[in-house]
Amino acid sequence: MNSIFNTGRLWLLIKRYFVENAQRELTYWGIITLVFMFMHQVDSVKTFLFISGFIFAARQYKMFAFTPGGMHYLLIPATHTEKLVTSILISIPYYFVMVVLTYLIGSTVGVTLGNLLFELDLPYKYDFLYSTSVFNGLPANAHVFSDAGLLKTFVNFTFIQSLFLMGSLFFRRNAAVKTMFSTMIFGVVLLLVQLLLFRVLFGSFSMGSDQLMLSGGDVFDTDTFNLLSILQKAGTWLAVPFFWVVSYFRLTEKQV
Repeated sequence: MNSIFNTGRLWLLIKRYFVENAQRELTYWGIITLVFMFMHQVDSVKTFLFISGFIFAARQYKMFAFTPGGMHYLLIPATHTEKLVTSILISIPYYFVMVVLTYLIGSTVGVTLGNLLFELDLPYKYDFLYSTSVFNGLPANAHVFSDAGLLKTFVNFTFIQSLFLMGSLFFRRNAAVKTMFSTMIFGVVLLLVQLLLFRVLFGSFSMGSDQLMLSGGDVFDTDTFNLLSILQKAGTWLAVPFFWVVSYFRLTEKQV
């Protein structure tokens, strides 16, 4: 018997989740479909996806907030790897597909009812699926979160979900809020380190979205930031498996 990972046990864990939460999931599908009947603006849909998503991810290990629930979960006959993979599959691909499907259903029903009942003559548009606009909910220079279609949205979503899934294992209660504040503090510290590094390297400077102007009047254009951009993108890709590995070891530290 494989004592590390078994697809049969993984399937049983996934099946167990949906059996135990069938009513809640069906209700959630209905509510989100209803929301998307009235919500069509791309940035609003993405805001809903990211916010509802990280709340969902941060609740994956809410059972550890109470000792009996944590004990019951740890006593399930499955490995930590299988339990973590189950949480990853449920909080990332499953949740993303659910939002996409409910968006399609809700938008179609909403436009159809509007045309039939109010003679609005609205077109069937699904901008969320192919939008290339920048997600305005985040700073313009946050390239990690700039969108270029559904695939890039999924990549950004995976990054956020993995972060908050890890946070759900570090914080017993209010994991979403605590993870958010911890991330903000870390981001501020990282920004201060970056500014200090620029100060040491270049002296006085002013920074725009695509250029760096030194005190002497010299301007470094976008090419100056190419290395930083590459490092940023690489860090984003590497962060996801890093979050999963940290989550695994944090899960193994849980005791019955």
